[in-house]
Amino acid sequence: MRVGAAHTVITPPPGIWLAGFAARRDPAIGVHDDLYARAMVFEDRGSRLGIVVCDLCELDAGFVAAVRERAEEQAGISAGALLVAATHTHAAPATFQLYSQPPDRAWLGEVVERTAGAVAQAAERLSVADLTVAVGQETTIARNRRRPHGPVDPTVTVLRAGRGALPAAYFLHYACHPTVLGPDNLLISRDYVGFAVDALARATGGWAMFANGACADINVGHSADRSALGLPIPGRTFERAEALGQRLAAEAGRALADARPAVVGEGQRRTLAANRRAVLVPLRPAPRPEDARRAVVSWRERVRALEQAGATLETQ
Repeated sequence: MRVGAAHTVITPPPGIWLAGFAARRDPAIGVHDDLYARAMVFEDRGSRLGIVVCDLCELDAGFVAAVRERAEEQAGISAGALLVAATHTHAAPATFQLYSQPPDRAWLGEVVERTAGAVAQAAERLSVADLTVAVGQETTIARNRRRPHGPVDPTVTVLRAGRGALPAAYFLHYACHPTVLGPDNLLISRDYVGFAVDALARATGGWAMFANGACADINVGHSADRSALGLPIPGRTFERAEALGQRLAAEAGRALADARPAVVGEGQRRTLAANRRAVLVPLRPAPRPEDARRAVVSWRERVRALEQAGATLETQ
């Protein structure tokens, strides 16, 4: 097995619009920490596949297809063997128009090239490595944002690729929205993900990347409804993002002490394969227009009643 890893900065200039919150009213005013595209490429007996994850909120099909096409040209990885994903930080620029202003197309084009370039660079750095996998449990970070006792996935999975005393590459996987920072934050950031990746790299002396799991209704504990409305929520600070990131990295490090070989008894068989399948997810039925209009009137009357009673955002 040969493995290569690489990353590149994809941070935009201030003034760009951030994604993730309809309640956010202003563009970014600065950069708290850089955004990256991080890639790992695996090769074994003629099979090559890759994973590249961007510190962005979301990616559309056009972006993914463009990265795959450029990576196939530069790194020889077929489109079906390259996973392109986002960490889902809500403190990153928009890549398509959803809860934000339209994206900066010039910057987005640069991100496509840099992301594919990170995959190509990882392919150039392929070297013999042993793969081990570790599984831990972090139960204090993730919370169900809509149901207090609803399901969460506390699993922390870490893949280590390395051999001997050379610095290893680590792939960290956990399911939780990177939304410690709220709509009032106007600084570009990786949220808790960045702190986790940096802490794991420091602790191991290696290189690290993060991929989000099926986070759906899993966030760091605040109300999804209050967040969507832009209402005040305590604790949405960089200090808390750092604390949670370090906590996740600590559990990853603890789990690594009991890591097991990821490939056992490979013999002459190929150990790498990639496949993909389209999954059709049913949408929640939309209300009839007349029902939606009645709901709007009802909620407006409710807001007026609250205002007349002296209610404020802080008391709701």
